[in-house]
Amino acid sequence: MLKRWFGAFFAGLLVILSSFPADAADHVCRPRVDERIAGLGIPAEDVIDVRFEPIVLQRTRGSVRVIGAEAWIALKSCPNGGLVMTMTLACTPTGEFTTGRCRVPGVRC
Repeated sequence: MLKRWFGAFFAGLLVILSSFPADAADHVCRPRVDERIAGLGIPAEDVIDVRFEPIVLQRTRGSVRVIGAEAWIALKSCPNGGLVMTMTLACTPTGEFTTGRCRVPGVRC
């Protein structure tokens, strides 16, 4: 039974992950991320890379559901960390935080 649950879980997760485009520039939420980056006063040339990861809600009986996305943003000004933005499936920002030693004014660590 547990083996079947894991099989269903990973099959569902594979489908979810494959729905995220390989190129972050093609992600539907990219324009909102770019707007927010500009709103934080971060120049576009400071952005090295943006990667999107799904926010997955695990449910019982092996089903999974994507409930949003995280944008992981690498910045030249943050060589030891980065900026992370969370958003709903409709690309509505729900929060942001920094990792490592990265500090962005107005964003919690």
